[in-house]
Amino acid sequence: MDFQRRWVLLRKNHEATKFRFVNVELDLAITYCLMATATTDRARSYRNISNAERAYSTAASFLDGNLDAAQKLAIDEKLMRFYSLRVLCDNTIEDAVPI
Repeated sequence: MDFQRRWVLLRKNHEATKFRFVNVELDLAITYCLMATATTDRARSYRNISNAERAYSTAASFLDGNLDAAQKLAIDEKLMRFYSLRVLCDNTIEDAVPI
C-alpha cells in the first residue's frame, strides 16, 4: 500500500474515532445534567453540573467541522439536548435544598 493511500485511511480512521469520542462526551454531559436535575442535594447538583460542563468542553474542543451531514445532525441533536438540559439544571438548582 502506498503512502498516500495509507495516509487517507489513517485520516478517515482518526476522524471516525474523534466523532465517536465527541458523541460519548456529549452523552456523558447529558447524563450528568440528568443526574443534576434528579437530585435535591444542591452540592450534588453543582458537582454534576460541573462534570457536565467539563464533558461538554472536552467534546467542543474536538469539534472542528469535519463532519458529514449525518454526523452533523447527530451532534446537533445532542448539543440541543445538552443545552436544554443545562438550562433545566439552572432552574432545578434554585429549587434544591440549601447546602
